[in-house]
Amino acid sequence: MEFDELKVFLTVARERSFSRAAEKLCRTQPAVSQAVRRLEDRLSERLIDRTTKQARLTPAGEVLLREGARVLELVEQTTEAVRRQSEHERAIIRIGGEESGVHALMPAVAAFLEQHPRINLEFRRLRENEVIAAVTGGVVDIGIATANRLPSGFQQLRFPMPAPRLVLLVPNEHRLAKRREAAIEDLQDERLIVASEPSHLYEHVTALMRRSGGRPGSLMVMAGFDSLKRAVDMRLGIGIVPASCASDIAEGGNLVSIQYVDGDYIDPIRLVYRGSGAISKSAEALLHAVGGTRSRSLLGRVAAAGRV
Repeated sequence: MEFDELKVFLTVARERSFSRAAEKLCRTQPAVSQAVRRLEDRLSERLIDRTTKQARLTPAGEVLLREGARVLELVEQTTEAVRRQSEHERAIIRIGGEESGVHALMPAVAAFLEQHPRINLEFRRLRENEVIAAVTGGVVDIGIATANRLPSGFQQLRFPMPAPRLVLLVPNEHRLAKRREAAIEDLQDERLIVASEPSHLYEHVTALMRRSGGRPGSLMVMAGFDSLKRAVDMRLGIGIVPASCASDIAEGGNLVSIQYVDGDYIDPIRLVYRGSGAISKSAEALLHAVGGTRSRSLLGRVAAAGRV
């Protein structure tokens, strides 16, 4: 697959028109059409239905639009990383992961910058399933992940992350609707509904169910918060969402938010990197600093929870 052909296809797919795509790409319409045709020949798949007035995507075209956009974004990021390789000499550290992991890492970063004020940091928002590819391609020096298993050749540094403050969403006639707060024992035999992203929330809820001794009946994972809200509204279960976005999700519907009360559970995150020699000295220094603070951080949080 030629990346130029992929870029042309993505433009046609987004514009839903060969002529508008040609204008945007500053090419002739026949040239755009030929590029898409060559891509179809390479894949042996029809990507666009040309029998309609608009450039309507076939099922194969829908898949390529979704996955191809991610591929092209990663290629562009990797190209940028290669071009900016010299910046490693100017002490730039790139860290990628979901925003919740960045928040958990920030106190250690702040302490590190006090000792190294001239070092530059760049944070990139990456989904959990994009972290390994970004570290492999050199797009980031350090990835923030929650996965237990990592490919060979990677090293990791575990770091504690406080559990997110959660809110339960229930229909306004639910038995818990008039409660201000609820705990795990109040969810006996209930189905919990959680969004697949951010992934740390899903990991936390599944861990919560394991620790609860099976009190919640089952778990339903939705693609996003809109579908989660719809599922709760249809009485399919109790939604469990971060407190920071609960008001937006519940607004304008028949749902009630209830504070979820849980112990100070510690979720581990992992700083993933390619090992000594494959990253800059500055990134190694940051990892060393995080390694020196993680045990103090973990002991402090566990002591606050009354576990030591």
